[in-house]
Amino acid sequence: MNEKLSKYGSLIYFLKNILSEANEILLFDVTKNDLPLLAYENKISGSLKGTENVTRKLVYNALKNDEIKENEMLLNRMLSTDTGKIMKSSIFFLKNNDQEIECALSVNMKCDVYLEAQSLISNLLQFNTTEIVETPKEPYLEYKEPSLDTITSVIQAEGIEIERITPDERLDIICKLYDLGIFEIKGAVSRAAQELNVSEQSIYRYITRIKKARV
Repeated sequence: MNEKLSKYGSLIYFLKNILSEANEILLFDVTKNDLPLLAYENKISGSLKGTENVTRKLVYNALKNDEIKENEMLLNRMLSTDTGKIMKSSIFFLKNNDQEIECALSVNMKCDVYLEAQSLISNLLQFNTTEIVETPKEPYLEYKEPSLDTITSVIQAEGIEIERITPDERLDIICKLYDLGIFEIKGAVSRAAQELNVSEQSIYRYITRIKKARV
């Protein structure tokens, strides 16, 4: 077995088992001018020769770039195979004990399945932003803390003449005021009694009835 392949064989095996079949793995010997292929796993598209050649060319060009060699990697370059398939290629350079690059490890990911999925979703949804119709926005209603004046507002909203109000109508108004928390405000009972033309004791009795009904 080739010495370098024997050295990096476990790494190739590891990558083969953790990556999906949509990823192919190539190992090149960069100590030789023709950059021979030492290992190849998970052929994803096209012929081996076509994938090998396009990846070898990427490795060769990367080796001429001092910055890439210094960083020891070249990530996410888009390539086209001999059959026109698109793949994303990443390269990592492996060094020996003397810190000299001796191999280039390439992982190529097949992109066609993702591009096809993107096209399928786009065709299914058929979004046309030019036809979007804006729905009218609801007017913003500012919340106001209940006050004694709320008592007057609630009574006026009912449209009832106090002189002709019935006990049930009065109870309904007091119930609404109770739900608004009006009677937590100091002076509310007195104000409600005045507005509804009854005694404060009557207001308290109404409140007691409301509380008992809700137990």
